[in-house]
Amino acid sequence: MTPSVPPGPAAARPAGRLVALAVLAGALLRLRQFAHGRPLWIDEAMLAVNVLTRDFAGLLHPLDSDQLAPVPFLWAVRAATLVGGADERVLRLVALVAGIALLGVVAALARRTLAPGPAALATGLVALSPLLGWYSNELKPYITDALAAALLALAVARLRDAPERPARWWAVGLLGLVTALASTAAPLILAGVGAALLLPPTGRRRATVAAWALAWGACWAVVYLLVYRATSGSTYMQRFWIPNFLSPGLPGLGSKVVTLPAALLREWFVGEATPVRILTGGALFLPLAAGVVALVRRGGAWLVLAALVPLGLAVLASAVRLYPVAPRLLLFAAPLVGLLLAAGAGLVADRLARWRPAPWLGLGAVMLLGLPALDAVRDLVAPPEREALAPLVRTLQREAAPGATIYVFGRAVPAWVFYTTDWRAPDTARVRHHVSLVSSTGAAFRHAGPRGHPVAQEGDSLAYRLGPWTELVGIPSGTGPDSLGVNGAVEDAGWADNEARRIQAAGGPEAWLVLSSHRAGVAALLDSAMVRRGGVRLARLPATGAEVSRWRFAGVR
Repeated sequence: MTPSVPPGPAAARPAGRLVALAVLAGALLRLRQFAHGRPLWIDEAMLAVNVLTRDFAGLLHPLDSDQLAPVPFLWAVRAATLVGGADERVLRLVALVAGIALLGVVAALARRTLAPGPAALATGLVALSPLLGWYSNELKPYITDALAAALLALAVARLRDAPERPARWWAVGLLGLVTALASTAAPLILAGVGAALLLPPTGRRRATVAAWALAWGACWAVVYLLVYRATSGSTYMQRFWIPNFLSPGLPGLGSKVVTLPAALLREWFVGEATPVRILTGGALFLPLAAGVVALVRRGGAWLVLAALVPLGLAVLASAVRLYPVAPRLLLFAAPLVGLLLAAGAGLVADRLARWRPAPWLGLGAVMLLGLPALDAVRDLVAPPEREALAPLVRTLQREAAPGATIYVFGRAVPAWVFYTTDWRAPDTARVRHHVSLVSSTGAAFRHAGPRGHPVAQEGDSLAYRLGPWTELVGIPSGTGPDSLGVNGAVEDAGWADNEARRIQAAGGPEAWLVLSSHRAGVAALLDSAMVRRGGVRLARLPATGAEVSRWRFAGVR
């Protein structure tokens, strides 16, 4: 049997064009989502109001609304808004730039570390990754974490080519310091880099590696103490993340350990949780394992360590409740894992070609990229949205009668506040008050757990003036996480009747109910309570993840 021959320049040229095509396709997908400018949803809105109501010095302090983000990311977003204003696209510009830059970095890294065909496949996996694409258009720092990890891996690859050059050591070291400042996942990312540097040929300079590791650790420790500790250590956040901790003694630990790896691969590279995609995510273990073998054989053990050491440490940190193992919080590892998958596909294709000549790598690429490619085409035609409250707010502002009562469901408050604020001359006192009100220490916490008793006569003080209208902030429905992190199955008894009572008592010629980030059934529950109070629904305006309804009570003209 004739052994496979390494590809020469003639074979590399088509693969190089495929790499460029993958980068271009990924950039176009991200630009299409960016141009669509989908409305902010609750998590983005909470971070947006922090950015827009603080100056650069204020962003050095712990954020409101239980939010956490690196200061450089916040500063970059704030700088963008000072130039472009408080627009969804402007707020997401930093993520977009990071997402497109990531494509180029991964392409460069793949061409340095993989054969031409697998390099093209790796770039395609990152370009079509559902989660990497989504967070390239999200006001969250997860995509910048992924960019930092990929940049460091590329810097290490360049250093390994010329370890005698001090400039390349400085490049790795300084990038590590930037990562310590700019990523909440920095300890995990940098641990993987440190492990990679301990292998030959860089491992001969262990004192230099140790010095940079100490500098990185000290830098991140200062950031943690000054910025992250207050939020990450809060009682609510610890409770919120319980389902993503792998701590002994927590319910369902065994099933979490079994399903987590496949869930990570599926969400990163396959997409939504349909039965076929769940099976596909599990099947990715074969090329992943083969990729580890392929890279170790080709002198790429350092890349395996850079990719997998952070994930292993995340699992250990999760066991002691220091880091949740959620797909978005581990997204920094996705680009390097994509390289491992592509390397494994190349190895499998090579072995199959020795058995029977065929374009096995091309067939493997179709299998790996087929589903996310179909999703990409769909999203190009109809960009996805999560909560489209913005157009409903504009309709309400245009049509609500003077004196109307506007009831805002607690979890809708952040987006409601963002879209009802004139950011050219913002009422920052109102913004800060409302987002504080629905934060975990506020009187109307948006995600409070079950009360353990029926609701009666609550929330009467949560009424405010908003222009010509009366604004009511909703009280918690009681479906937030309990002490084991399990969300309530149903709203607290009496909650909907209490809210309908408040709406009727506020008076006015009509009432508008504003809902978003709500569970299925909440709207019907409130509707029934309003009808029991003599309410008549005049209109219902639904949208993705949100709705607004218009009501009048019997006897009111």
